[in-house]
Amino acid sequence: MGPGLMPDGFVEKRSRFMLGPTGEPLHKWKVEYATRGGGGRAQCRQGVNCLQRDEKGLALIEKGALRIGRRVVMRDSHGADGFETVTMFWHHAQCLFTGFQRARGDTRVITYEEDMEGFQDLLLEDKDFLRREM
Repeated sequence: MGPGLMPDGFVEKRSRFMLGPTGEPLHKWKVEYATRGGGGRAQCRQGVNCLQRDEKGLALIEKGALRIGRRVVMRDSHGADGFETVTMFWHHAQCLFTGFQRARGDTRVITYEEDMEGFQDLLLEDKDFLRREM
């Protein structure tokens, strides 16, 4: 482990960055508008706690919805030459912040605008919403 690198792959305990598979710094959080609809939609990772579940109980994130992704480095430990890949766990923005309210004190949360990649690209009303939630 390098200097400042935590066992879970984060650069520092409260850093907004983590290290990617090739050692590059990546934002832990990414905010954007969902780009796909139809069968390829992401589901909110809040699961049964999703605030926007549909009448069938599905927690789909609709095209155009404000969503926040948490980057996770997935490690394949099978075989001698295991690999790492980065994936996103998507949440409705409101669901994620509601989940933060229930979280343990050591849970990594979003505190500042700079914690999220893509914040500067959002509409003003969505920036204001996120600022109120932080």
